[in-house]
Amino acid sequence: ALGKMGEKAASAIPALIHALNHQNSDVRSRAAEALGKMGEKAYTAIPALIHALNDQNSDVRSRAAEALGNMGEKAYTAIPA
Repeated sequence: ALGKMGEKAASAIPALIHALNHQNSDVRSRAAEALGKMGEKAYTAIPALIHALNDQNSDVRSRAAEALGNMGEKAYTAIPA
């Protein structure tokens, strides 16, 4: 739901970044998905999403990569990762 709210959910970005480190992989995956749906508005999550590319869970890695792709040019730093 937060991802669909877009800019209105910007205040939730810090909590979603924190959720990328949750012990439950479903929580991590959903956080990455929501951040990706926010697109460039969630650019502060880029370092955490880059870190999530190394997650042990393939769904988390996939959603983090997709989220970074939705960040546009702001995610340029993710290219090496």
